[in-house]
Amino acid sequence: MTSVVIPLGNGSKQKNIELRYCLRSIEQYLTGVREVFIIGECPDWVQNVIHIPATDDPRTRYRDRNIMQKMVTACKDNRVSNDFLMVHDDHLLLSEYDAGSFPYYYEGYIEPGEHQYGLTKANTIDLLCPDADNRLFNYDIHCPILFNKERFIGTVPLADWNKWYGYCLKTLYCILNGVQGEQT
Repeated sequence: MTSVVIPLGNGSKQKNIELRYCLRSIEQYLTGVREVFIIGECPDWVQNVIHIPATDDPRTRYRDRNIMQKMVTACKDNRVSNDFLMVHDDHLLLSEYDAGSFPYYYEGYIEPGEHQYGLTKANTIDLLCPDADNRLFNYDIHCPILFNKERFIGTVPLADWNKWYGYCLKTLYCILNGVQGEQT
């Protein structure tokens, strides 16, 4: 059985309705779930989850570092399974999946761009692929991802998380751990 970990900030403009739909889709379509953890803020209406409080740096330039720190918190918690599925509050499952064998999806190649997320992608490329002739698959798409605690803890210190805009966490994990993904 696999734990589900949802990193949650306090910036929902929709009063966490997206979390409500996410939890419903997990209940309906995800099998093999041991328990669900919410790390960060937790709305009062949420039931049947384990809440682990965590605070965020409110500066948006550290958004990805906030998520990374919540995943490190999950890795250090003995209640979380060794392999766990990270699901964001706005991920909605529309068909059946098993939590412990969720595919590693990617979509094309990672490309730098403008604004905050473009800079996050540029940081990731600079760290993982300084040779411009190589290209990296982009695993940072709108899908859950299966993390292994030991591999995650071994991966994140390889990046400087004080760098503004951080890194694409899923891509960093998959590339540094040799994950062979499935294009979507």
